[in-house]
Amino acid sequence: MLASIGDYYLADGTQAGGRSLTGLRLVMHRIFDVVLPIGEVSPVLFDRNKRRAEITFNIQRVQATIKDAENFINIHEATIPRTGDVKLIVGTYGGISGPIALIVNGALLSHELIKYTGKFTEHSYQIVGSPIFAPSPGADFLVTEGGDRITTETGDKILVE
Repeated sequence: MLASIGDYYLADGTQAGGRSLTGLRLVMHRIFDVVLPIGEVSPVLFDRNKRRAEITFNIQRVQATIKDAENFINIHEATIPRTGDVKLIVGTYGGISGPIALIVNGALLSHELIKYTGKFTEHSYQIVGSPIFAPSPGADFLVTEGGDRITTETGDKILVE
């Protein structure tokens, strides 16, 4: 599986000499408010009909040399994006790209070096953002005059003048 934040690829789907994603965990949170209706004694839950996704995963990397692994550990904090669209891509096989799961405006909450042995490193990542959805190419977005894409999760109507 490939994983990216914006244009920065965390995993490229390989282990030997590359980066592979392991231990993917997904949690969907539903957002509720606790409301005390006027004249009532007991509070009730009001479903805001909003959700947010929290994903955690590990990335295992094998560098060319031990020195490259140590350099990567030292610069990783400065080079990894803090926010951006997070893509989880099943893979490319025979030139055909697999399905893409997308978290719009994801934010990297934390990352941690959990294992370092010679040329091998393993980092753990925790990301939160919008609910995960899988856009259909050419169908689930609008293109603005500036070339930007407007994507909707639920297929809501957007009026453009």
